[in-house]
Amino acid sequence: MRTRRRTQWRTQYPLPERTVRVLRPVRLLSAVGFLLETTLFALTLTEEEPSTSTLTWTGIGAVYFPLLFLLAHRMLRKDSRARASREG
Repeated sequence: MRTRRRTQWRTQYPLPERTVRVLRPVRLLSAVGFLLETTLFALTLTEEEPSTSTLTWTGIGAVYFPLLFLLAHRMLRKDSRARASREG
């Protein structure tokens, strides 16, 4: 009889080193992306006849990049806390 494999939904901390190495640049690039998208959104709003598609995509980017930043930052913060509790 086969046993069913349980799927793990919760992230295990501390994270593997490879994941941490990927998350650090993601956090930085998402912050830069947010600044660029917000700047482009503001510049598009100041035009006389702003393009609807440009406003839509820059608006989506202005929401997406902060969420990506918060996710990466939260994961890295929880990872550093888990590592600190294991050491000390």
